[in-house]
Amino acid sequence: MVMRRVSHHTMPTRREVERALKQISQKSSFGSHTELLHMQLLGHGMHRVAFHVRFQARPDPGNLSGEHVILYPYPEEAQDLKVRLRRESKALRLLAQVNPIFRFPKLIDDVEVGDSVVLYEKYVEGVPLDLRVGRCMVGHPWEVVGEIAARVHDLEAVAQNLDGFATRREHALHTIEVLRGTGESTFDRAYEWCQAHIPDEGLPTTLIHGDLSGQNILVHPEGLLAPAIIGLDLYLTR
Repeated sequence: MVMRRVSHHTMPTRREVERALKQISQKSSFGSHTELLHMQLLGHGMHRVAFHVRFQARPDPGNLSGEHVILYPYPEEAQDLKVRLRRESKALRLLAQVNPIFRFPKLIDDVEVGDSVVLYEKYVEGVPLDLRVGRCMVGHPWEVVGEIAARVHDLEAVAQNLDGFATRREHALHTIEVLRGTGESTFDRAYEWCQAHIPDEGLPTTLIHGDLSGQNILVHPEGLLAPAIIGLDLYLTR
């Protein structure tokens, strides 16, 4: 999660977070009594904000209670993000079925609050990966990043169960459209380079993360747990 605030974005309120948690509890048919015990800001992303919450539901056969994370879109972004966040939710459920070697946020549930698709996830332990050579606690930092990227790309079976692009070529052509028509020579050259390196026809789609920076990779200080990837919003895609 990128730790910066976008000035024109409106922060979700505690009342809105409580409403989302209650709707998740009701959706799961659990919890005649629900209570938000603690709520702490984790960070501001480009499109949503993350809260560390301690929530209690009684009864609780679905394990909704405990220390978890709420990912709540900014109201200004919510409507445009619906389809992509639904795909993220589905991707997390599919990842839980294949059990990859890296850790990732386990989705408890999602709910639609007004225009917002809100995700409720288990809290992932770890500290951000320090990409500076000599300061990484788990070996060479770029080897860690490269290994995680490769393992994400291996998950073709997950990608093909998402409603995304049919081929890598289709995805690439769609993505580089943002470079067109800007009037900037740098973007024009970038677009020409991308056109010259478009993937071949027929290559199967797979998952990409798109932002494997240090704050999105969590490692155990003593190396006792596998690295975890977070910040999956908008990046798990076909």
